[in-house]
Amino acid sequence: MEHAARSTVGESPTPTPALARPEVSSIAALCLGLAGLIHLLIAFEHFADSPAHGLFMLIAGVAQIAWVAAYLFIAGHWQSRAGLALAGGLTVLWGITRILPAPFSSAPEEVDGIGLLTKALEVTGAFFIVAAASRRQRSGTSVIARQVIGALALSLLLGFSSYWVGRAAEPLLPGLRSSEGLADAQTDRSAVLPAHSGALNIRLEQARAGPYLIRVVTAGTQQTGLFIQVRVSDAASKTSLTKPSVMIRMISPQGDEAASVVATHPLARIPTEYAALVPLSQVGVWRVVIDVEGPLGHGQTEFLEAVGSHSSMISTLIALTPLAGLAGLALLFRWLQSHEG
Repeated sequence: MEHAARSTVGESPTPTPALARPEVSSIAALCLGLAGLIHLLIAFEHFADSPAHGLFMLIAGVAQIAWVAAYLFIAGHWQSRAGLALAGGLTVLWGITRILPAPFSSAPEEVDGIGLLTKALEVTGAFFIVAAASRRQRSGTSVIARQVIGALALSLLLGFSSYWVGRAAEPLLPGLRSSEGLADAQTDRSAVLPAHSGALNIRLEQARAGPYLIRVVTAGTQQTGLFIQVRVSDAASKTSLTKPSVMIRMISPQGDEAASVVATHPLARIPTEYAALVPLSQVGVWRVVIDVEGPLGHGQTEFLEAVGSHSSMISTLIALTPLAGLAGLALLFRWLQSHEG
């Protein structure tokens, strides 16, 4: 009579009703469901700039929401492992694309708040999947541990294989590149990064500046100076332009114009773009104004640059934080196994 109450998801011949599942299962479903919803919401924003990235976000969101439905309403032992693999694979891929150029792009993606929130939800969801499985399990903890370690290994496999499949597909699917042509299959990371050490950050994507579209990447600290690389495109045809002159004006945190430099092609790591290395007198939030003058007329755009004194290693550590969460998940299972019974 007690075997029904003691059975696990993997062993029970009778499905556990959805409303009878432990609260931790609901938290796991909520976390991954919210992550899936975020992916769906930002997919449409990404479609405008990069069809490939928008399509990936759409697939990821649908997959996560489908998993939530299966986890809550379909009995079986595979959902936990599938959820761990899905959350882990997306987290691994996210970390890779913050260090290496993302597929269908020429540079690593930026570490932003919405990305960190999504990864936090996925890692938290994975934690509660583990907790739910542990609470339902009354014996055979080593079996669960092996399954979860296998799911973590599958996460690494999915993350890295997805990345390399995406990179390999670039020359086969050129229509999925960004509408501005940001990704160049022949350009590797060394052609985009500045000569000095610094984390590459995309500051503007398809920013309208009169008749022009502007893309800006930056890198640097107060000690190294701020490296600014600019791509100028015709807003109508989306083709890159090399004839206009590009002026960069730096407005200090106090509101004074601290520097004004001309961006040139020789300093840029991509010959068709413009670049300048601007010395900085202090840390803080600077306003960077880009003025473009050319045959199509005048254009201007700007952005804010938070300049710090820390090393670029901090940005890398931030990108690796979700991966550390996965490692912590593996340690949790070891602890649960050692304290079982």
